[in-house]
Amino acid sequence: IAYNGTLFFFKYMQVNSFYWKSGFYKIAYAANAHIPLCFIDFKHRKAGGGTSYLLTGNMEEDINFVRNFYSSVNVKFPDRASKIF
Repeated sequence: IAYNGTLFFFKYMQVNSFYWKSGFYKIAYAANAHIPLCFIDFKHRKAGGGTSYLLTGNMEEDINFVRNFYSSVNVKFPDRASKIF
């Protein structure tokens, strides 16, 4: 999964690309797999691995955990970043 703000942003697509897709969640939950939370912060020029998160099945709670982790990371192209709602 590419990190936020690196993929080309398609404004002409019918599908709303402003939100995170849930496919990774469904696959990881079905496989009972941990999700490693890693980042590259371009503003502070650092990269790292955070924690490994095991999904609980409560999608809203799990996604909020991931959003909170990435909310302070500065992406390379902020204009291409998806919104963290």
